[in-house]
Amino acid sequence: MEEALPKIDASSTNLTNPPPTWHMIGTIQSRKARTAIEHFDVIHSVASLKLAKRLSKYASESSITVPVLIQCNTSGELSKSGLDASTPDKSNKHLIETVSQITDLPGLHIAGLMTMAPYTTNPELSRPTFRNLRILRDTLSSTFQNITFKELSMGMSGDFGVAIQEGATIIRVGTYIFNNNI
Repeated sequence: MEEALPKIDASSTNLTNPPPTWHMIGTIQSRKARTAIEHFDVIHSVASLKLAKRLSKYASESSITVPVLIQCNTSGELSKSGLDASTPDKSNKHLIETVSQITDLPGLHIAGLMTMAPYTTNPELSRPTFRNLRILRDTLSSTFQNITFKELSMGMSGDFGVAIQEGATIIRVGTYIFNNNI
């Protein structure tokens, strides 16, 4: 988040009609929740109930509702943040309970889910991670019928094609764009 803020300030001066929608996709420490609410329109990385409660507090104080995506660890990698979604079905009681608690928080609107695939040079190796998020979305949609879980934020510059095949609605391709690979 620290490196994004100067870019937002610089870009906002030149991009005014219409203003851009700023998405926070990186890790947010709980103590930075207020800053995230103040500078970002959508938050992709709600990786814990603790963070969700902090974001809710600051969004409510500002009388706004912020779309959020719940970050889920569907790869099983210990280095990845997010709610443990190694079993993307109804047997994952802890995940279902945590999502239930987040749905009750004021100031937040659950717009969907986000995951990070393992780093690999072979995009096909990311497929199980993306598929698990899609399965989890379907499970949560049937469990929480009042939430659409419309967005699936998954896939980056190296594996976005596979992510789209598995149902991604948001891809993160900054490296592809800004390294002039278009």
